Amino acid sequence: YEELCKLPLKQNIELLIRAGLSKEASTRIAGRVYKKKREASSDEVEQLTPRSSAVSALKRFDREVSFRLCKLCPDDIGKYLPHIAHDTELTYLDLSGNNIHIKGAKALATTIAGLPLLSSLSVAGNNLQFEGIALVCKAIQNRNNFKFLDVSCNNGGPKTGVAIGGDLRVRHLCVSGNHITGEGIVALVPSALTAHRLVLSSNSFGTGLAPDDVAAAKSLATLINTCDHLSHVDISNNNLSAEASTIVLAEALAVHPSLVSMELSMNAFSPSALTELVTSHPQLVTLGASTQSSDEQQALSEALAANKIKMDEFRAFLVEQQINNWTSDNVRDALTFLMHRRDIAIQAPINGALLMTIRELDTDSSSIGGRQ
Repeated sequence: YEELCKLPLKQNIELLIRAGLSKEASTRIAGRVYKKKREASSDEVEQLTPRSSAVSALKRFDREVSFRLCKLCPDDIGKYLPHIAHDTELTYLDLSGNNIHIKGAKALATTIAGLPLLSSLSVAGNNLQFEGIALVCKAIQNRNNFKFLDVSCNNGGPKTGVAIGGDLRVRHLCVSGNHITGEGIVALVPSALTAHRLVLSSNSFGTGLAPDDVAAAKSLATLINTCDHLSHVDISNNNLSAEASTIVLAEALAVHPSLVSMELSMNAFSPSALTELVTSHPQLVTLGASTQSSDEQQALSEALAANKIKMDEFRAFLVEQQINNWTSDNVRDALTFLMHRRDIAIQAPINGALLMTIRELDTDSSSIGGRQ
């Protein structure tokens, strides 16, 4: 085990093969050790030999594989990943921070086709470019069980949204650092319809100059408004001007019913407008923004703290009412209760807060009348 922790990934695979394990098992174990070497014990690794024990052990505890920052090249993807594809129970695969490029993306897409339970995938920082992103995303189109997809920092270019495609169903979508323009933002709309978390940071939407800056802001507002399920949005470090930021705030953030967390720093949002936003939206409990003075920061912090107290009271009330057994009538009763609270006076955010709490408690939404 100590030797496995010291050696690079490729040498680990070769070492395990020489020890008598199959190439498939060796690839899986080496990836697992790389990800969990500080958590796994030496006893666990000893139990992985001989080969029959390795297979059973992998089925028991190895549903996640990480090759993060392993300096994999395109040929490595074709060499090692096909062996991973034999385990149809794999749910998580992290290939971030390598350089698999378009050629590696083709091999990866083939592998994904053999992983029906795969629900989390990170290919961030692999220089996939537009074509590589399109190949990977096409391989997971129309999957209803996908939870997390990260295609950040792949030089996707202005039309990255087109590469991601229109039939993607994913709860957490991260598309940071791909230099998307207004057209690419609009193309993301079909892909983000089911997203609960949307990360679009560091895309340089804004040039700081009109009309491009304003056009990007309007596209961004359209995207956010279309995503009914959103609870978290990150548009930080996009260089939006004051005018563009005002458009995003007024046309999207201020009217979206279920956002509880926003990251808006490194844009020109007005601190006073953000404080007003937080005050009028009781479900909003986390907000990152660039402020110019300590007074502005304090006002924003106090507004967020007040919202957290309200939402804690709200969740306590819902738990007390045994939310897991609720019907649509119970939902209406809860809204009536909240609307009589003098410190909460806006209908749309309350509906959003209720929906978010139901999701957080893992309640079957079908028992309360479906999506609405």
